[in-house]
Amino acid sequence: MSHNVKNNLKKSASLLLLCVLLIGALSSCSSTPYDYELSEYITIPDGWQNTQVTESEIEERLAEEILRVRSNASIATEITERAALAGDMVNISMVCYRSAEYGNADASPISELSDPDCTFIIGINKYPAELENAVIGHRATESFAVRLTLPGDFGLTELAYQTVVYEITLNTLTELQLPLYNDAFVSSVSSCETVAEYEEMLRGRVREEIIWEKILASCEVKGYPQKEYNTYEHNFINYYTGLASEAGQTLEEYIRRKFFMELSAFQAEAVEYAQENVKEELLLYSFVRAYGLELSDAEYSDGAEIYVEEYDMRSVAALERRFGIAFVRKSVQLDKVLTFIGEAVSTQTVGTE
Repeated sequence: MSHNVKNNLKKSASLLLLCVLLIGALSSCSSTPYDYELSEYITIPDGWQNTQVTESEIEERLAEEILRVRSNASIATEITERAALAGDMVNISMVCYRSAEYGNADASPISELSDPDCTFIIGINKYPAELENAVIGHRATESFAVRLTLPGDFGLTELAYQTVVYEITLNTLTELQLPLYNDAFVSSVSSCETVAEYEEMLRGRVREEIIWEKILASCEVKGYPQKEYNTYEHNFINYYTGLASEAGQTLEEYIRRKFFMELSAFQAEAVEYAQENVKEELLLYSFVRAYGLELSDAEYSDGAEIYVEEYDMRSVAALERRFGIAFVRKSVQLDKVLTFIGEAVSTQTVGTE
């Protein structure tokens, strides 16, 4: 099991606003984004129009997207009459001790692994599987102990392979019920009226995403513009520093308790995050300039309205205040590029693996 920040920040390439919802508007865009000769940093791969996407890749991504949308609309019901099952959301209090010290009156809990108010869904592997699975079969208000050995790749190196004991109290148990997937549901979450229409729309979107991801993966970056790179890295670290301050902790304490990571590993995540985002923006604006894909005012307005509906905002102005004009513009710009590459890559390349 690996506990890291990247897993919590993972995002789809075309759904940039999801990243904003998680960690704030980190866009480094100015009124003229990446005002450099972009070929000094990255080049569009030759033959990108021949990118192949298999039917199985599309079907897998389509299923993931449908599940995500249904999960976002799940109904939470607190449960008292049955025991916990996989997929339930639980809130627990837990105090963790080294196994050799457990039971001693003067034993000190391991602070990083103890939490009086911890909420997770059983089975998502936020915590060691043995701990999450141990909650199964227990009812709300029950207390119990779990002994387990932490894995060798546990983020806190001094605790790797250590045998520990968790004292757990199951505070609340919540059942998450997915809504039925039918015409009524899709019409409530989109402008589509039927499941067939909805899946046709999604199929085109996820195909474009996969093409973009493959083109992006095939690019080699020659260097990173320092201004944009520094902005992403700085804002990433500052965001978590702010959360740590709100919790009354140092950044190192917060990262160790929240993500079970050493500070050096977190800093490496910040570097990777900055590199990934700058690489994507370099490729985005390379396409814009190479193929004349700059947004018109009308295209921006129409594209922003789609996000207004998707994020249930009152207006484009409200969307811009929430996320920043530059970031909304970049998101709409990417949508235009995705449409362009989706049309340019022949559907004849789609087959089976």
